[in-house]
Formats: sequence, structure tokens, C-alpha cells
Amino acid sequence: MNKIIKLFILTLACTIHTTYPKQSLISKMYCSIFGNNDVRPEYKQKVHQALKDLGVAQPLDVPVKQMNIVGPSFARYKLASFTAFGIWLDEAYLNRCNEEEKMFHIYHEASHYVQKHHQKNIAGCSGTLMLTLAGLLALKKALGSTNPLIKNVTVAGTTILAIIGGCRYLLPYFVKRQEKQADLMAAKILMSTEKEYIVDAHIEK
Repeated sequence: MNKIIKLFILTLACTIHTTYPKQSLISKMYCSIFGNNDVRPEYKQKVHQALKDLGVAQPLDVPVKQMNIVGPSFARYKLASFTAFGIWLDEAYLNRCNEEEKMFHIYHEASHYVQKHHQKNIAGCSGTLMLTLAGLLALKKALGSTNPLIKNVTVAGTTILAIIGGCRYLLPYFVKRQEKQADLMAAKILMSTEKEYIVDAHIEK
């Protein structure tokens, strides 16, 4: 029981830290990992304007950087952008887009930032990890004096199934829902700032 309590406290602390971080310190750490080169002034200006339209108090303080290969490598597929404690863009991708596509994509990413989707994913993963580990401890205790080989195989198998289930079903579900939320927020703010033509072009495409 003490192990479960300690695990709960540790996970709760990690969740609070990732959900309500010291923005500047975390942003610098993320920049060192995902890319620290500035994007073209044109793109930085557009992103900061989108953040301002979305109600961010100090949009100029939000890092807007060129995305390196770390993000796509971690996601295991090509990313046009990545949003966490800052916004990372693939300039080559944006350069191939027309103006309406660029604007909707930028407002979409700014919406991810405003809704703290990355932080929510970290918090959700932390909570899921806590529950999984607590369940595994309970399973191990329930098996008691069972043959050690059978006990270890059972716990290992349960762990693998939990990881596969989380990666295959749970996380994609939340990411898909967040993509819809970002699209909806981007569309609403663009329409409220008399940029309906951008939304129309996105829907048409």
C-alpha cells in the first residue's frame, strides 16, 4: 500500500508540474530538443497574430521555431508542425501551401497551444501510468505464492498488453479528439475576425 501511495504522490507531482509549468524554463528545454532556430519572420508574425486573436496575453513570448527531425522521429511519421510549450513549424511544408492553407494551419496550431493539448496528453499519460502500475502491484500481490515463473510471465504480459492498448487505442483517441477541437477553435476565431474565406477554403479542400 505504501508503494501505491508513494507512486500516487509522485505521479500527481509530475502531472501538476507538466500542466502548470514555469513556461520559460520548459520552453527552453523543449527548444533544445525539438529545434531552436527561428522560423522566417513572416511565419513568426502570423503565429503571434493568431495567438493574439486567440487571447494569449503575451504572444511574443511564445517560441516559434523551425522543427528539426526529433518530433517526426518520435511520432514515427512526418509532421507539418508540432505544438507543446511553443510552436514548431516545417517551413518547407508551409512554403508549398497557398495563403489560405497557411493561415488555417497556423491558427490550428495556435489553437493547440491555447488549449494546452500537449500538457493534457502528458497529464493523461501520467495518470494512466499511475493506474497501470497500481494495477500491476495489486496483480502481483494477488498472485501471492504462485510459481515465480508464472507470476513474472503474467505481470509482464499484462504490462505489454497495457502499453499496446494505450498506444494503439487510448492516445490516438485523445489526439484525434484534440485535432477536431483545434480545427473548431481555429474556424471560430477566423470567422470572428472576418476571415471566413480561409475557413471556406479549408472546408472546400
